[in-house]
Amino acid sequence: MRKTPDPEAPAPRSGPPPLRTAPVKKPPKPKKRGGWREFIDVLLHPSVNRLRSDLGHILKIGLGAFVVIFVVGTLVSFGSSGPRDEERRAGNQVPQIAKLNGTALTREDFQKQLAAFGLLRDEVLTMRFQQTGQMFDRWVDEQLLAQEAKRRGVKVGKDELTKELGKNIDQALKAKRGDLSERDYLYRLQQEGKTERQIRDELRAEINQDALRATLVEKKVREAIEAEVKVEEKDLAEKYDEIGGQVILVKCDTRKPPPKPTDREESADELKTRTDQEAAYEKSLAAKKPEAAKLLAKVKAAPAQFEAFAKSDSKDYTAQQGGKFGPANREAYDVTRFGDDFKKVAFGLPLGQVSDLIKADEGWVIVKLNAKKAWPADFSKPDPRSLDEAKKIADGLYAQLQKGADFGKLAKEKSEDPGSKDKGGEYDMTGRGTWVKPFEKMAFALAPKELSKPFKTQFGYHIMQLLDRELPKGDETVKDDEPDPNEEFKTEEQKKKDEAELKALPLPQHADLPKALKVKVRHILIKGEDPQQKLEDKRKQLLDEKKAKHYDETLKKLRDEAYKSQRVRVFDPAIQAYLAGKDNKKDEQLFYLRQAAALWPNDHPDVHYELGKQYEQQTAFGPEAGKSKVAAAAALAKMPGPATEAALLKAVDTFEPDVRKAVINSLGEIKAKSATSKLQELVRTDPDDSVAKAAEAALQKIGAEVPKRLRASNPVPPASLGVGGKPTSAPVEQTPPPATKGTP
Repeated sequence: MRKTPDPEAPAPRSGPPPLRTAPVKKPPKPKKRGGWREFIDVLLHPSVNRLRSDLGHILKIGLGAFVVIFVVGTLVSFGSSGPRDEERRAGNQVPQIAKLNGTALTREDFQKQLAAFGLLRDEVLTMRFQQTGQMFDRWVDEQLLAQEAKRRGVKVGKDELTKELGKNIDQALKAKRGDLSERDYLYRLQQEGKTERQIRDELRAEINQDALRATLVEKKVREAIEAEVKVEEKDLAEKYDEIGGQVILVKCDTRKPPPKPTDREESADELKTRTDQEAAYEKSLAAKKPEAAKLLAKVKAAPAQFEAFAKSDSKDYTAQQGGKFGPANREAYDVTRFGDDFKKVAFGLPLGQVSDLIKADEGWVIVKLNAKKAWPADFSKPDPRSLDEAKKIADGLYAQLQKGADFGKLAKEKSEDPGSKDKGGEYDMTGRGTWVKPFEKMAFALAPKELSKPFKTQFGYHIMQLLDRELPKGDETVKDDEPDPNEEFKTEEQKKKDEAELKALPLPQHADLPKALKVKVRHILIKGEDPQQKLEDKRKQLLDEKKAKHYDETLKKLRDEAYKSQRVRVFDPAIQAYLAGKDNKKDEQLFYLRQAAALWPNDHPDVHYELGKQYEQQTAFGPEAGKSKVAAAAALAKMPGPATEAALLKAVDTFEPDVRKAVINSLGEIKAKSATSKLQELVRTDPDDSVAKAAEAALQKIGAEVPKRLRASNPVPPASLGVGGKPTSAPVEQTPPPATKGTP
């Protein structure tokens, strides 16, 4: 069985990594990975807690995609690139990034952290501004959690530190050994002239024990915060109760407006707009009520005809399906889209009964309930059968197979695995790390054509037969076990349970069976479950969700209070710009970006890039905006690739001459062959001679043919004029904005 996500399984809890240097000096080299979906997920939901595992490969695969995504929404994103030596020395004018309760974050220490995560590399320029801001957020969180630990009396004893230190050394030693056998590993140590004890001592010396202690303190603070959360039966019912049925919607002309915002003050204009919309909504409801009441009377007179009424009279998108919806819990779209009143009525309605009129966000709704699943009674029933019943069925099928029954035919008739049933239970040739552990263990333990005894996984009972094995070739190596990515999030109880399940497997023993790289198997699945275990799993799932939410809310409360009380003082204008951007204060963000660009005119290309991007998004022009865009175009020349070429090609169409020339020069620097025809057109016909000459130089760098100039020289319109000679918007005056949070 493949490791498809279980919608009912507890989501692994992921805590952000510490900003401090990792305990092991040299972390393992990240694997080369790809995948636009993974990159976009991190890009759209960036968080420093993903940096430890994901940043390395994302920086390699994601730059081109970032440029393309940005260009879709704007003409082009630009920023400058200063000399690397100067950039690394930058910040003399602002030696401290910030202070929190007297604890300072120096630029030197912060630059070390940025370098450790690869954020000072030229090729990550487009991501650096946001990721640097998130690193700063993480530093603030660390300081706040350390203070919270003192307030709660949380400490780490010597024995705890020693135990954690040993675990870190074991992990580093395992990584150093890699796939080597015991014999090969000892031989390598002999070649290096070292013993394993010496290696362990070296690893111990490389671990920053102060950082390790701080990490343990942080972990214990989180556990203390999460321990404040309890789950009651009413919470479980609220989460897991389900309903299914049919709806009829009598749609109003006006939809209910969004509620008053809870995270900020509502402006006078917003209040008036919302009030007017609510009045219009209520008026529309009143106008439609007679029609809805008439329809309700017809439905209640003939409830068996509900589906026909839905098809003929409902204005909901479910009308063609007779208004059917569900099964759905209280958080499902089928329920939430109608509003809180619908949720309250629908979950309290007896089976088979038709409701009265319900005021919904889009109009009047009538609901009939056809299915209902309540916690815990309906969840304590095994679905589709108990494990004991599943084992009896599997034992019977195993007996038939031993007597010569056709495996493929039996799988098609009896197997309950939708992914393989129609293929006679067969899976394609599959490598390690794809299936759940018990299934994989059995698959790689069988000899060709061997039949397994019935064995249990989380899905039920299986019978498996091995069809083929693929052995490693040349220098290919085989790992006995791929690590479980969720292992670090499992409790000790869960780890023991998983270990016991693996030990209980009826694995065949073949001393001379070589290790396979891939196997091809077929199997029969008889589904079964332990209902009590299902209830416990759901309790744990909800508890984990509530713990994570409570921790995040507590940390946010600590963070907001620290900024509000000015205990956090920020001195770096780039960080101030990041914080203003988080609060959607665009004017403040632009002010601090300009301040940072003026402070570091030849350094911090990420600041110039972000400033150019903001100017372009606001369609701002003028000397200051143009300078930032020109500088950013030069920065993009350090990131060759199809996505960069596409972004620069789109940017060529801007009418700002200096920006156009900078873009054209970057196309030449990255030898963008895809730009050849565009550049040749500019040489032949562009009205600006300087732009034509820049295109000519770019073509020479690319190694493409340079055409003859067909257009006579023409004067260039002043930079203050836009397309067709229309005035452009003037740059925003550098007037200091109101004080932002954390600003001294």
